[in-house]
Amino acid sequence: MAEMQAYRPETPEDPDRLWIWERHVYLDENKRSWLPITLKTSENFQVLLRQADIPLGLPMSPKDLQAYELPLMWQLYPGKNSEARTCYLN
Repeated sequence: MAEMQAYRPETPEDPDRLWIWERHVYLDENKRSWLPITLKTSENFQVLLRQADIPLGLPMSPKDLQAYELPLMWQLYPGKNSEARTCYLN
């Protein structure tokens, strides 16, 4: 039996950047919302970002941004392939 790919409506390309909007919500250049999933171990800190359509609250104020534990912006650097959408932080 031949395998068929599931029908998927047309989706925009993966984002190049994500900006903080509110606590634990980022927006991309297409105004789609992304939610961070944080995985912490004794040796590692990893963040996975999942696109989800959610109602947006008010954007964070500069006062709120000072104590936020995640980056204010994520950026995918040119040359990364779509299989491994990795962003490194220094």
